[in-house]
Amino acid sequence: MGRKRGRGNAYTQEFKADAVKLVQVNGRQVPEVAADLGISDQTLYRWLKDLNDSKDGTKVKLRENEVEIRHLKKEIADLKDTVTVLKKSVAIFSKP
Repeated sequence: MGRKRGRGNAYTQEFKADAVKLVQVNGRQVPEVAADLGISDQTLYRWLKDLNDSKDGTKVKLRENEVEIRHLKKEIADLKDTVTVLKKSVAIFSKP
């Protein structure tokens, strides 16, 4: 679900951003969204307040960018591993 990142009820930034979008973009009520996601109303209100405290949602946009950067770094590492394996394969098959 995008929940729990370690201990307690810590939620990922992506999960929080999606919850806030359900209220702001889709126009759903906070109690309804909170019940659907299994979180308290107060938690969702706090996430909305955090968004409003930041200028133009910059804080949430930065968090979304951080998530994307982490994903892209992982993808780059995977691709580098693939290139290494392919180089070794070429070396093995090119031997007479």
